[in-house]
Amino acid sequence: MRGTADVREFLDHGWRAFPDLTFELAAGPTHNERRPPRRLLVKTTATHQGPLDPPGIPATGTHIEFDGVDIHEYRDGKIATADHHQHDDIALQEGLLPAPGSKAERVMTGLQKLRSRLTRSRTSST
Repeated sequence: MRGTADVREFLDHGWRAFPDLTFELAAGPTHNERRPPRRLLVKTTATHQGPLDPPGIPATGTHIEFDGVDIHEYRDGKIATADHHQHDDIALQEGLLPAPGSKAERVMTGLQKLRSRLTRSRTSST
């Protein structure tokens, strides 16, 4: 995402899909002078009540809970970069991804690697 318009669109999609979305600061922010980004441990809860766009996943009514780590780096008092980790739990709880370590996960991983190799070979030959 770049700029406030992209962030606003991302948040609009999120709140349409999860209107009861809540974030609870579980720990942080932590800051180390040698490692300037600030880290936040966030507990998130929500119920999937509207379409999840993109990719257009209809509401499931599933209540989700997950912990995530947000890492923010600031410049001139504004967030310059933001990384969000462990948010794939949403897709797992919604049943959109196979269970970790399952045969289905291994097949999906293999297909994704194949797709990446084919994409790289196609772009390097042009």
